[in-house]
Amino acid sequence: NVWWENKDLNRIVYGGILNWNNFRGRNEVLAASLRLGYTQRLSFYYNIPYLNKKQNAGLTISYSYSRNHQVGYQTFGNKTKYYKDENFFARTDYGGSVQYIYRQGLYETHAAEVGYRTAAIEDTVALLNTDYFGDGMKNIRYFTFRYFFKSDHRDLVAYPLKGRYFDFEFNQRGFGFLKDDIQNSSVTTRLKKHWKLSNRFYYAAGFTGMYIVNKYTPYFLYRGLGYGKDFLRGYEYYVIDGKQYGLLKTNVKFALLKQHSVHAGFIPLTKFNTIPYAFYINLYGDAGYVNDPLYKTGNPLANSWLFSYGTGLDFVTYYDIVFRFEYSINKLGESGFFLHFTAPI
Repeated sequence: NVWWENKDLNRIVYGGILNWNNFRGRNEVLAASLRLGYTQRLSFYYNIPYLNKKQNAGLTISYSYSRNHQVGYQTFGNKTKYYKDENFFARTDYGGSVQYIYRQGLYETHAAEVGYRTAAIEDTVALLNTDYFGDGMKNIRYFTFRYFFKSDHRDLVAYPLKGRYFDFEFNQRGFGFLKDDIQNSSVTTRLKKHWKLSNRFYYAAGFTGMYIVNKYTPYFLYRGLGYGKDFLRGYEYYVIDGKQYGLLKTNVKFALLKQHSVHAGFIPLTKFNTIPYAFYINLYGDAGYVNDPLYKTGNPLANSWLFSYGTGLDFVTYYDIVFRFEYSINKLGESGFFLHFTAPI
């Protein structure tokens, strides 16, 4: 949505992913991915799904290296301000992690992950915002620990209509006893519930909350609403940074056309030539609040209640592909059409 405002082709990312499934004949996956263009990234991934005879524990090993000519160094007017260097890379990151996964039955999963990250920025970025890494630093390195738990009882992960979901996540970036360059602790939780009201009507509500424990947080970790899936509909053009936030999303949908399928005979592969599709009409309302004690000057959407509402049309097709066409109105009285590619809640 933001890209459509200026249609800058320099921001295109392209690349590919190579998966070696059933590596070593044990259902393991060895993968490598390469991204070029606006964001350049090389990553490797090795997944061992079964470490024991009960097949309820697994291990994942990953490594990535990324670099970018452009970096967002500050938020002002609830918009990200960017610095760009055509000749050199404004920011470079690399690191790896090891994650242990334990599946507690069919619906509950625990994951514990340890990792190591390093990052570097150009001198100009550190001068533009001395709080980017903190204390004007240009290079940082730190160890990480992450614990994640989820309980997923939804009927379909990509586009649920019935069921419930809960997760809890703890992130520790940097440790004092290891003399890391930063120390930051945060917790995040998500709760979602989906109801089938009648043959064609459905209702859903979802809450997301985040809390950063530390009094001081460097800018590159200071993230609130407007990033990834955590945003209010109607505020797609804004970011609201902060140490804590709460987000409530509600949605009523009507199955305009329940799932049907069409046979595409011109596609030779039987795996792809049966195409399912469904259409849903939505009415929704969102509300949220972001607490920003550090960088609130010049960012009026922080430290105030936010709300929005609107209507839209969802198109769901095979391989869990979702297209959402929405018309939203926000607290500022702004309105517009927006496009998304995931389920609303």
